[in-house]
Amino acid sequence: MIVRNGFALSKSSDAGRIEITRMEDSTEAGAEFEAIFSSAEDKQVSYYVSTSGGPTGADRLNADINGKVSFKLTERGSLDVVAGAKRQPQVLNAWQFSLGALLNAGIDIL
Repeated sequence: MIVRNGFALSKSSDAGRIEITRMEDSTEAGAEFEAIFSSAEDKQVSYYVSTSGGPTGADRLNADINGKVSFKLTERGSLDVVAGAKRQPQVLNAWQFSLGALLNAGIDIL
């Protein structure tokens, strides 16, 4: 499924057929919960995991899960690997995944 400019393109079960759907505006309200787990006991490797969501009904439950693992390479440099998964059924009824790698370097001025 491809989403852009308020429209969604998806392949139909019929061979070679593509469906175009106009996305609709949505409004939601409800409670939200969040849980965070992290550690930096080991000076070389640290991790961070967070999750949040809102109980607005099982079929309309928003979910957002993020994680990061950081590897200290040198005194001033680290490599971070970040991953995330998000589900917002009122916007798009599918899980969205992301994965990234960040190379960080720090310098002291003065």
